[in-house]
Amino acid sequence: MNDFVPRSRIVLNEMSGDTIPREVTQPNPIVSSDPTQDQQPTIPRRSGRVRTQPERYIGLGESVENLPDDDDPYTYKEAMEDVDSRHWQKAMQSEIESMFDNKVWSLVDLPKGIKPIGCKWVYKRKRGMDGKVETFKARLVAKGYTQKEGIDYEETFSLMAMLKSIRILLSIAASLDLEIWQMDVKTAFLNGSLDESIYMMQPEGFIEKGQVDKVCKLQKSIYGLKQASRSWNIRFDQAVKGFGFIQNPDEPCVYKRIKGDKLVFLILYVDDILLIGNDVGVLTSVKEWLAKQFDMKDLGEASFILGFNRNLVLITGRQSSIFSSILREREIICLYTLEGIWFPLGIQILISNQILTPENPHQGLCLLLEEQQLYGGVVIWRSIKQSCIADSTMEAEYVAACEAAKEAVWLRQFLIDLEVVPSANKQITIYCDNSGAVANSKEPRSHKRGKHIERKYHLLREIVQRGDVTITKIASAENLADPFTKALPQKSFDGHLENMGLRDMTHLL
Repeated sequence: MNDFVPRSRIVLNEMSGDTIPREVTQPNPIVSSDPTQDQQPTIPRRSGRVRTQPERYIGLGESVENLPDDDDPYTYKEAMEDVDSRHWQKAMQSEIESMFDNKVWSLVDLPKGIKPIGCKWVYKRKRGMDGKVETFKARLVAKGYTQKEGIDYEETFSLMAMLKSIRILLSIAASLDLEIWQMDVKTAFLNGSLDESIYMMQPEGFIEKGQVDKVCKLQKSIYGLKQASRSWNIRFDQAVKGFGFIQNPDEPCVYKRIKGDKLVFLILYVDDILLIGNDVGVLTSVKEWLAKQFDMKDLGEASFILGFNRNLVLITGRQSSIFSSILREREIICLYTLEGIWFPLGIQILISNQILTPENPHQGLCLLLEEQQLYGGVVIWRSIKQSCIADSTMEAEYVAACEAAKEAVWLRQFLIDLEVVPSANKQITIYCDNSGAVANSKEPRSHKRGKHIERKYHLLREIVQRGDVTITKIASAENLADPFTKALPQKSFDGHLENMGLRDMTHLL
């Protein structure tokens, strides 16, 4: 039983004299009789071993970089107060001159009952591959969001080259050592014609003296209009077809012209044009013809194309400018880098068996992570969440194989239409490490486990029976998807990296 400790009585005097003092108790301090509590604490023994950083962390360091200021002006007033106001004025003057040269509008009195749409200036510092400012761009843009459908516009759909198509043609160009030239269409959307009567307010900073009350009646398309991109695409399509180019049926923004052994590919990406060919003379003639049709800017031999950097016959993905813009938006200036770090582009599941190396089928299949290669380089990849819930690995990989097969059908037909890949007519092989998925892709099997699979995914069987693709089993040890799904021994991991085509790029920098 614990000993009773007497408690002392303390009276607290309140601030007010009208109140009665309260009595509270406080325990008396207890004096310990244990002599060990007065001793100093024992210092733990420390190892005398010299500590060094693991070798895998030697290249890891912290660096602080002052990212360039990329705060472009948002309004006309901000542009005039910006440190580069002189450059912005020059850019706006150039834009206005393009408007007059193309006879985009005429000043008229505003008809009764008509409300004009507004316009604004959009400013952008265009940077090169090294992040330095190359040009100052000022674009006059109509406020198309005020347009009314059925009155100011009808159709708005416009075509644009897919990035996978560009990557495919770049892979072919690198393999065949073709020339790649780049051109830019100045004020491309001004080349399109309008079928509707649209009135716009005069641009800020360039209001005609003595004609303040007048408005611009648009005679040609202008940036910002709902139908601007469509009008430009129709105008360009008619022009290049008249010059002898043939439109690719599977990629409408890719054109070809083949005469004998001389070929030219033309790719349209909004207002950027890529010319790929094997004859400098033919490319020069095409470039001269384009300059006569449109106001063009010749960028010469392409070196930086939508994030791809070309050096001789080597084309590499470079996204430093994209990363820098993201860091600027997030106001991040502290970066961690690791020398020789590997950046995989995706999980590889599909390959064209004749275009690459059929004797080395290092392909894997993992859910809906998809990658296709051409001439040893990745040209198509995708990673999405499946829309259905799979209750087995077989079902998950069967669904993924169906999506990959649909992409393979498009790829095969696109290559056939290009007429530069001799083996494009042959089957494309999909390698899968799931025996159940492989068996069900050829004929209905395992009714109990697969009877609930949606009918649309059985399109895979039709594609296989048609002969467009073939599904082949691959051993797990050769499955390139393994490093992305499980931990592997170092030797196996390094082997997969090599078979993927991943290389340490530090020696090329």
